[in-house]
Amino acid sequence: MIRFIPRETKFFELLAELSSAMNEGARLLRGILEDPHDLEARVEQMQAIEHRGDKAIHAIMTKLNQTFITPFDREDIHHLASSLDDVLDYMNTAATRPRRRRRSWRESSCCRAKSWRAAFRCWRKMAR
Repeated sequence: MIRFIPRETKFFELLAELSSAMNEGARLLRGILEDPHDLEARVEQMQAIEHRGDKAIHAIMTKLNQTFITPFDREDIHHLASSLDDVLDYMNTAATRPRRRRRSWRESSCCRAKSWRAAFRCWRKMAR
């Protein structure tokens, strides 16, 4: 059967690639949070996954700008791809955060609690 309107299916493949990267990143992040051994290598792996997701989002946006008729609304494709990319970016940030911290979580929590107490005392003095 001859089609007068071309049907573009590349979007589905690219969205599947992006969601696959997100799934792989989520599993790796879970592993990092459960057992942070060999953190440097695993963070590098997470960044590679995030770069793969960035390539997929770039391909989706390029294809979106080049395609006249899309399988569903172009705004929906853009919103879905952007949201998936944001989640992948947040996972990458969460994975790299322990590497950037020099203090332990406990030390950091103690410092925050002390500063909150000091701020609360200051606020009470100002309220009098």
